[in-house]
Amino acid sequence: MNRVIEEGIYFDISFFIIDEFHLILDEQRGYQLESLIAKIRSVEKILNKPNKYQIVGMSATLSGLDKLKEWLLTEIYECQYRPVPLSEYLQVGTRLIDKNQKLVLDFTTLPKLDNTSNGGTNSRGTS
Repeated sequence: MNRVIEEGIYFDISFFIIDEFHLILDEQRGYQLESLIAKIRSVEKILNKPNKYQIVGMSATLSGLDKLKEWLLTEIYECQYRPVPLSEYLQVGTRLIDKNQKLVLDFTTLPKLDNTSNGGTNSRGTS
């Protein structure tokens, strides 16, 4: 958005697509998305054109849609269709457990990888 403002190309843009929108809830990175959206809304106010820009936020795991709708003053489009099913697992130590609390995999039973397969050297180039 900074470049859009600096170069004055905000008249040529009508919407913003933000993938991984759930990162707005991330304590470390969420402020960057909040800042971007605040800048978009500020440019709208400066131009005296409320809701000039459409914001399309995409996420497969976003919760709290009602609060986002209120904050963004927008509509929510929610689609449950997934071309590939979403699988959820929990890693506890060396064990991988599914959402039904069944053991899927124990990492200690996996064979050890040979790191010296590239000419007898490891990743640091030594034998």
